[in-house]
Amino acid sequence: MQNCGATLFVVDIRGAFSVKNTIQYLHDYPITTLCATPTIYRPLVLPDSAKELRAHPPKCLEHCVGAGEPLNPEVIRQWKQLSDPRLRQFLCVEISTGFPSDMAQWENPLPV
Repeated sequence: MQNCGATLFVVDIRGAFSVKNTIQYLHDYPITTLCATPTIYRPLVLPDSAKELRAHPPKCLEHCVGAGEPLNPEVIRQWKQLSDPRLRQFLCVEISTGFPSDMAQWENPLPV
C-alpha cells in the first residue's frame, strides 16, 4: 500500500450530533478539509452556532464540501459569511462499487 500523505480524522460519536463538539474539533485539531452532509452544515450556521464558530474559528480549514444531497443556497451563503473556505457541493449520482454499470452483467462474478 502506498502512502498518499493524507490523514483521516475520525470521531466516534455514539448519540446525538454535537455542534459545539464539532466546532471545538475544527478549532483544536489541524483539520484541513470538512466533508459533511447538509444535515451537519445546517446547524453549524444557526445563530448560536455561528456565534460559537466566530469565537472558536477553525485553525486550519481550507476546504469544505457538502455531500450526499443538495445544499440549500441560504446555508452556503451563511457559511461563506462564517468561514474563509468556500462550501462546495459534491453530488455523486453513482456509487463506485467495482461492479459493472450494466445491470445485466451483475449475474456473472467479477474476476478477483
